[in-house]
Formats: sequence, C-alpha cells, structure tokens
Amino acid sequence: MTRRALFIGRFQPFHLGHLSVVQSIINDYDEVIIAIGSAEILREDRNPFIAKERFEMILNTLKQENLPLEKIHIVPIQDINDDQKWVSYVQSMLPAFEVVYTGSEDTKRFFVKENITVKDVEKKYDICATQIRALMKNGGDWEKYLPTGSVRICQKFLDFFK
Repeated sequence: MTRRALFIGRFQPFHLGHLSVVQSIINDYDEVIIAIGSAEILREDRNPFIAKERFEMILNTLKQENLPLEKIHIVPIQDINDDQKWVSYVQSMLPAFEVVYTGSEDTKRFFVKENITVKDVEKKYDICATQIRALMKNGGDWEKYLPTGSVRICQKFLDFFK
C-alpha cells in the first residue's frame, strides 16, 4: 500500500519553509499531496495569488529542486465555508492519505477532530507568508525567503502590493 501524506496550505506565496516541508515528506512517504487551499479566492490582500499562480510556483520549484514529480500531486481545494463538513470534503477530493502536515491551527483542529493524524510542520525558517507579503508591500527584502520558482511569479504581481 502506498504511504501518502497530505500537505495543505494556502501557499500565499510558496516559500522556502514550504519547500523544506515537502522535501521532508518526500523522504518519509511514498507520495505527497500538496493541497492548495482557498483555490476559489480571487486576488485580495490576504490572498494575492490565485490558485493557478500558486500551482505554478510549486511546480516550478519542485522542478528546479529536482524533486520526484511522479511522487507529488498538486491539487487545488476550494473552501466550502462549512467547518463541520470540510474534512470529509477534502477527503472526497483527494487520493487516500494517512497523515496531514499543516502550519494552521484551525486545519489541525479540524483533522484531529476526525481522528486523522496531524503533524506540525517543522519551521526551519523564521518567516511566514504573512510576513513575506508585508515585505512585498513595503519594499523589503522578500526574495530571499522564496525559491526561484516562486520569485519569478511574484515579481509579476508586485504592483498589486502598492
């Protein structure tokens, strides 16, 4: 049986911390599903990148890092705005998985409530996507926190942050 892990997040943007989690999962599991959450949301302050752009960030980064693409599934997941049904909705949209990796306390709580094993992501970098977006808005040095595959896409949208 294939040992598969789910890594779910908004990835706004996909940064080096996210990449380190994917690399870790690849070492421990046969496959990883990267679920791009809030896929239906269009450009807004908290979610400046649409699902297609986040998908491109992740795929470009995986290719540049020579990660085994045959072991990785990237799947956009829409919010259904129903906390009671969200986990079963996610499960219905994805191949079976045995563990969930997340940095979100809400996501962790939802899956734990359904008796699904959740592992906290190891934070190797002292940065989060919220801080990166603030740096982008304020003209800070945000690029150092992103893999090249994400930087190229984010550069196209810097005007959004002004």
